[in-house]
Amino acid sequence: MLIGVHIIVASGLGSLTENPAIAFALGIASHFIGDKIPHWEYSIAPLDELKRKSVGEKLRTCLKKDVFRVLSFIGLEIGGAFVLVFAIVHYVAPQAHFLPVLAGGFGGLLPDVLWGFADNSKNKILQAYRRLHHASHTKAENVSLRHGLIWQLAAVAIAIILLDR
Repeated sequence: MLIGVHIIVASGLGSLTENPAIAFALGIASHFIGDKIPHWEYSIAPLDELKRKSVGEKLRTCLKKDVFRVLSFIGLEIGGAFVLVFAIVHYVAPQAHFLPVLAGGFGGLLPDVLWGFADNSKNKILQAYRRLHHASHTKAENVSLRHGLIWQLAAVAIAIILLDR
């Protein structure tokens, strides 16, 4: 699932509680549930060049056109998702408790951040987490862009409804 969708859905779930810790946990849980839904994702294959390199080599690799493009898109997607959530809370749903909404969003983001660290680490705990996260994804192959985005748009619509309740 697109990381922005994870953030928006988790933020919507976070709005269901006033407790940031519960919202954070709901965000993490929603991430793993969301990954079970057949979905489309853009390729992050260029990031494979970062694996198992020294810090200096990683920094040089980040400047390569394809790697920089993927990292930039991920950053824009994360930033855009949080801006959308902030705008909804500010303009549409000012009654929502901001801290749990934010905590839920970060909970929805965390599993992919940990996966990124695990994908570039030899740490046994992170490698075990990487296998768990990979196993949590849907087994659907070749999900079309249209079909994969329909499910994600439906999830975003539900999250916006939750934020505006």
